[in-house]
Parts: sequence; structure tokens; C-alpha cells
Amino acid sequence: MSSCQDCVRLYEPFKNMSSDSKPFVMPNLPGEIKMTGAQVPYFLKENIDNDLTQLMKRAQESGIVVNSFYELEPAYADYYTKVLGRKARHIGPLSLCNRGNEEKS
Repeated sequence: MSSCQDCVRLYEPFKNMSSDSKPFVMPNLPGEIKMTGAQVPYFLKENIDNDLTQLMKRAQESGIVVNSFYELEPAYADYYTKVLGRKARHIGPLSLCNRGNEEKS
């Protein structure tokens, strides 16, 4: 589960919006990430607890693999590990792993 999903689930910022098309700022995340109620997936709005969400929660207990590196997004990496208390292993960017040196720059 991503930091945005956690924020939506924890703070439900879409609840008090007058319209699904009106943007809101994701609370407590670094930067100013905006979403609309229409962009929030139904399973987060309804707080659905099924086999898939249980599997995702169990998988996160061991940590997640992130397709980025700490130096690129330190504020979000710190938020995920220090504020949410989750483990993350930054291994990215994976999109560069099968390219020649001239294509990576």
C-alpha cells in the first residue's frame, strides 16, 4: 500500500468534500499532493476488508520493494519508514537495469 493510500485510509480527506470533482490536499504527506474524490478507489472509500486487502497488509509487514532510490525522494522515503513505521527497500530505478551505459544517462 502506498503512502497516499495510507493517508486516504487514515484521514479520509474526501469525506467532507461537497463534490467528488473538488480537489483536496493529501494530509500529512510531504509536498502538496492533490486528488479529487473521484480519483480515490472505491475500496478505500468503502474501507473494504477482503482477502486481497488482508494479503496486502500481511505482505507489508515484511517490508516493500520500492522502484526508486532514497536520494531521489528522501522526504517520502522518510515519511514511509519513520511516520508510518514501515520497512522499505529502495532498489530503483529498475527501468534502467537492462540498458547499455549510453542509454542510462
